[in-house]
Amino acid sequence: MDAIIRITQRCNQRCKFCNVVKEFEDVSLDDAKIRIRKLAEDGVQFLSISGGEPTLHKDLSEIISFASSLDSFKSITLQTNAAMLSNEVYVERLVSSGLDAVFVAFHSHLPEVSDGLTLLNGSWGKTVLGIKNALRLGLIVTLNPVINSFNYLELPSYIRFVDEELNGVNSISFSFIQPLGRVEDYPGLVSKMSDVQPYLKEAQDYCYEKKIPFFNPYCGLPLCLSNRYEVFSTEFAQSVSDSSEEEAGKRRVEDMKTKGDSCEGCLLFGKCNGVWKSYGDIHGFGELRPMVSERVVGLLAREELRRKEAEGNEERLQMLGREDVVLKSVVYAEALTMRPFFVKRGFSFDVGNSSGVQLDDCVDVVIKKLS
Repeated sequence: MDAIIRITQRCNQRCKFCNVVKEFEDVSLDDAKIRIRKLAEDGVQFLSISGGEPTLHKDLSEIISFASSLDSFKSITLQTNAAMLSNEVYVERLVSSGLDAVFVAFHSHLPEVSDGLTLLNGSWGKTVLGIKNALRLGLIVTLNPVINSFNYLELPSYIRFVDEELNGVNSISFSFIQPLGRVEDYPGLVSKMSDVQPYLKEAQDYCYEKKIPFFNPYCGLPLCLSNRYEVFSTEFAQSVSDSSEEEAGKRRVEDMKTKGDSCEGCLLFGKCNGVWKSYGDIHGFGELRPMVSERVVGLLAREELRRKEAEGNEERLQMLGREDVVLKSVVYAEALTMRPFFVKRGFSFDVGNSSGVQLDDCVDVVIKKLS
């Protein structure tokens, strides 16, 4: 189970598409400890610390240290723009406090595009240096480009830049702009998903070829526009409404996402959360199409088979994990997420994105978790 705690609303950037606009005072250290302890008692295993920009909180290292001391979380992740991580000494302090991973908002490999989106000149250079420091110090690094009309044409080049200049990044989360918050002042940022689709596919294909794990998250495209990479979508594996915050997750889906009339006949209707309601208001639902092909039937059948095998024949399940190329990629990505869990228990394996799927020591544990 996973959960997010937001410790500040303040930020050192002014992203045009930011939707965290609700103002609140920084969470005190004592209050943060109370909330984190409650999450641990509730069985949360993967903790994310977010904001605003959490690195602006004066007690961040103490908050991380407290969470780590509970020995309840398999992973502690910081959601950040990585600008403050350009200070290597500061990153070292966070790592020594118990930080395992960073989820970095990095929206373009082009400085002028990135700075134009963050509305802060020079922010690109600090973020890139912060990513490199995080990689150098052994943190798990996921990049989260928010796809919009200013950057989608360059998605394939973005991935090539990551592969060549930020080698070692563990995964990419392809988010799509949410038409809320500051976006209302920049409506031209919201591109049509169908326009994005071919450029995203080229980027996804490159990731798949180079064995760079990637995800289509809750904030990504609906499954019918995922370019046949449905199993790389968090919604395919587990709907956000089934997360650790189940009731809150269901309300979030109901309040913020919707589906078109054509979705009714889709075989993946129960797995897909659709599009942002505000996106439908802007572009409508003409891009959405029901998925009814034999290939989709096969995906669902394979998933069901894997679940059934988990109930009574673990040896066969392990064989599926090693033989199925797509499932291997999912297992690989899951293992990267779980690296702190393995390291703390004496496992050792190469997590570089050029290593391929080399997880013989860990794959059995991962498959058990996935099942």
